[in-house]
Amino acid sequence: MTSQGTVKKILPDGRAVVEVTRQSACGHNCAECSSLCGASGAISSVAENPVGARVGETVTIETPSKKIISAAALVYIVPLALLILGYAAAALLGASEGRALIGSLIGFAVGVAVVVLVNRFARRNRGVEVTITSVNGPEG
Repeated sequence: MTSQGTVKKILPDGRAVVEVTRQSACGHNCAECSSLCGASGAISSVAENPVGARVGETVTIETPSKKIISAAALVYIVPLALLILGYAAAALLGASEGRALIGSLIGFAVGVAVVVLVNRFARRNRGVEVTITSVNGPEG
């Protein structure tokens, strides 16, 4: 997955902090559909800088699509799967409808906790690799 960003800072180890304008998931003008998906603005990411980009330059960055898809699957599928599993486990144990619902909520909470823990672990271990692949020129 590639996107455009602006180098905001060069770190002592040579990596760069790149600011990227968040794009809508639907790939069009967010103002037209008024879904507010683009309201969050820009995000910053630390990127490998093998091309020697400098502060203020517009760059193309690349992230491995496989890692992005895996992260999205984790965030969406794990809590949902544990929600269903929590309900099914409670129902199989003979719980009433209300208690099965509580079991599903506990499963969902465990799923969210798993996602948070994996996210913390990934951040500590550099998370998703972002690499600057080319310099497109000065900002503006």
